[in-house]
Formats: sequence, C-alpha cells, structure tokens
Amino acid sequence: EWFSLNSHQSQSLLGYFNFGAIGLILSAIVGKSFGVYTLVKPLFSTKEIKNHINKRNFLNVVSRYKRYPFFLFPSNLVYTLGNDLPMLFILAFFGSSEVGLFGLANNIISIPLGLVGMSVSQVFFAEAAKIGKHNPTELKKISTKLVSKLAIFGLIPLLFLFIFGPEVFSFVF
Repeated sequence: EWFSLNSHQSQSLLGYFNFGAIGLILSAIVGKSFGVYTLVKPLFSTKEIKNHINKRNFLNVVSRYKRYPFFLFPSNLVYTLGNDLPMLFILAFFGSSEVGLFGLANNIISIPLGLVGMSVSQVFFAEAAKIGKHNPTELKKISTKLVSKLAIFGLIPLLFLFIFGPEVFSFVF
C-alpha cells in the first residue's frame, strides 16, 4: 500500500491549514473512509471471492448472524460512552478549549498504548488459539499473568504522567 491516511494524520494536516471544527469532522470522515477502503479492497481483488458473493449467500449470512447486533450493541454502547462522556463532561463544566487540550492529550497518549496493545493482542491471540481448545486452564493462567504484567507495565507511565504530565505537556505543546 503506497498511501495510507488515518484520522490523526488528517487532523494534523487539516489543522495545519486552519480548517477548524469542520477540519475535525472531515478528518474523521477521511480516516474512516481510508480504513474501510483498506479493509474492503482485498475482498474484491480476487475473482474467487466475487463468485461467492450473491444474493442467496448474502441472505444466508444475514439469517445466520441476525442476533449478532443484539450482542454487539451493549458492548459498543459502553465503549462509546466510556470514550465520549469525559469530553462531554469537560465541555459542560470547563469549556471548549479544555476539551481541545484533553483531546490532544488523549490522542498523544493513545498512540503508544495502541501500539503496545496491538502487539500484545496479536501475540496473545495466536497463543490462545493454540492453547485454548486443548487446555483451557492453561489459557486462564496465561490470561491472568498477562493482565497482571500489563497492569504493572502500565502503572509506570501512569505514575509518570500523574506526577510530571502537566509540566511535560506544557513544555512540548
């Protein structure tokens, strides 16, 4: 893939050209569009997949997974509220400039967390797939060990940010 653009990159680009609030909305649209394009492009690159997509197969899949949204909705609702409610509360109590600063800090902190999280999850899921079917108790031990190591690993930067965060962010930004 010679070109890729996510919402953080498009926010920076549109912010540089002073697009304001419209730039944030456009960057979200651009970032999501590139994500969908990157996801869907391989599906239609082979003829084999094109031959399997038809009305009958589509209706079979819809019928088979019709209860999926009922299971997905509550977790997505909690996830979205957990991410968006702090911004709404900050906006209500402190104002839009503080929401912007919180959003900037949140984006900066989420970049390394996302990298570590993706790396750990890929290794864990591969290991869980091998162990899970044959030895569920071992999977539980590995999961517990992983959670405790991640908690310890995450505590160090959390304490650093708690103690030195305001000074570091005001110096950098």
